[in-house]
Amino acid sequence: MTAAGARLVLGFCVVLGASAAAQAQVYKCVDRAGRTTYQQAPCADTQKGGRVELMLGNGSSQSGEGDADREWGERAKRKDVRAGMPRAYVVRAYGTPQEMRPGRARENASEVWLYRRSDLELAVGFVKGVVAWTNDPAKLDQEPEPVASRRQLATVNRPCGELAAEMGEPDSVSTALDDQSGRSVELRQWNPAPGDRETTIVTCLEGKVLRVDRQPAL
Repeated sequence: MTAAGARLVLGFCVVLGASAAAQAQVYKCVDRAGRTTYQQAPCADTQKGGRVELMLGNGSSQSGEGDADREWGERAKRKDVRAGMPRAYVVRAYGTPQEMRPGRARENASEVWLYRRSDLELAVGFVKGVVAWTNDPAKLDQEPEPVASRRQLATVNRPCGELAAEMGEPDSVSTALDDQSGRSVELRQWNPAPGDRETTIVTCLEGKVLRVDRQPAL
């Protein structure tokens, strides 16, 4: 699978915790040449693959969320999608896009979501899990919001599933026995990104961030 395809899978797997969830249907299909595509219709008989689950929450706030999360949550309620907004809040604002595809040459986006409905018709471009641009005319004259750093996103008590949507897929995932809690935990590691000088290691317990460790890059 290409890097663009892997990032696109990540976009499909955004999970928002909610008691009433609506499930969208997206299919990952691989043809005989090994090319991977994503579509809302089932795969052809000559293709391998199946449905990818995408759970969409009702937008209810999470306990322990920080100021940045509350800010994005309020913007999502107003359908105020703009640069810097994480994927999860775009889903809250607009719902399931009618098409999700990798970014094309000169689009300045790793993936693009397209909305084609009677009440909405626009495109949203993403880079590293956050909105890079939208062609909504009402937003064209607005200054982009600053993109949240890993230090701002990776905080204790946050749902671990949201981190993958906002920070990108971790570079490694492993399980271990945690000395402090005495329980089995999942360790998710993000290597230094361009311009970043530290490795971020998140300890997840029961789906939430238990601890965040940061190591200076060598």
